[in-house]
Order: sequence, then C-alpha cells, then structure tokens
Amino acid sequence: MKIHVFVYKARPASNSPEFGVVGSIYTDVWIKSDNREAAHQTTLTLLLDQGLQPVELINEQEFPLAPPPPLRIDALQNFHEALRTGLSQSIVGSPVEERDDDIVELRPFNTPSKGPTH
Repeated sequence: MKIHVFVYKARPASNSPEFGVVGSIYTDVWIKSDNREAAHQTTLTLLLDQGLQPVELINEQEFPLAPPPPLRIDALQNFHEALRTGLSQSIVGSPVEERDDDIVELRPFNTPSKGPTH
C-alpha cells in the first residue's frame, strides 16, 4: 500500500451550481491504494461526482505509508487523513473574474460552512 496524490486543475461542469461563478480549481486528491491506476480512476470518479471537469493533471506523487514524508502542514493533514480513511482532498478555487471583494472561507473537506461571520 502507498498514498497516491493526484493534483488536478479542473473547472466546474456546465451542470454544476459553481459554473459561471468559480473559474479555475486546483485540487489535491490523496488515496491509499496498492494500485496506481485504481487510485487514479477513483480520483477522476470523485471529481466528476463533485461536478468538476478535470482539465489537466498537474502533478502526481506516491508516498510509503510510514514514516510520513516532510510536507507542508496542510499536506501532512491530508496524508494522515488518507492513511486513516483511505481518501482526503483539498480544493482551492478562484472566481471567474478578478475581484477585490471576495471573502475566503477555509474549512476541511466535507465540513459544512458556518456562513458569513460579519
């Protein structure tokens, strides 16, 4: 078993509620698997199920299960989550147009938004 990481540039599919609102998306998908091809197929299926259209595979890596490699804190959290549950993901999106009034909310994947905090 290894942890496979696939970094994709994507965009919202035309039937996605984010279509026309979110421009480009970068997502890191971390999957625990003994098969690279199966892990990659799981990644593509996940993106499509989320209403994302993969544009380009930017990077991919694989890591042994232990010890954890030296990573940024967010990547290390993804590594441990994939180790524990088999899957972890980070998503970063940008608006369609350049704007200076955006509010950014950082939260773990699959955690509901608490909404605006004015």
